[in-house]
Amino acid sequence: MDYRYMPILGVRPAEMRALEELAANVKDTMLPYIALQPWLAAKELASAVARINAAVGLRPIIADISEALPIQGKRRPVHDAFDLLRSSTNGYKHYIDFVSQNENFLPALQLTDLTELDHQIARLIDLDRDITIRLHEPMLQFAGNIAEKF
Repeated sequence: MDYRYMPILGVRPAEMRALEELAANVKDTMLPYIALQPWLAAKELASAVARINAAVGLRPIIADISEALPIQGKRRPVHDAFDLLRSSTNGYKHYIDFVSQNENFLPALQLTDLTELDHQIARLIDLDRDITIRLHEPMLQFAGNIAEKF
């Protein structure tokens, strides 16, 4: 699909509400890049998925994982779920399993632990979905190496 706009969003209530209020034909022209993270009222990871799907329907989104932020208030089950998603163990197995369970989610290459890069890429290719790579400035020097691995 040819998308005209790729907004980079979080799962904050205001961002999801704004996305939800867009007309369907506008949503069809965009591919949201959503950095998943627990928000203040979130208790379970499933509520983040439900909120995203309520905002976009079952249209494709890029589902990335935000970096861990300091927890405000009490630790909740959602924090444990995000810790698992961020774990690089076995090629980011938990994150890739999570993406595979949500048919409209496209994965983003996780670059926190480069020792798992080859294993992660193999797992992502097995998903048979488009893969997004978001390079922040310090990682730009590795863009060619990463591209070669694909």
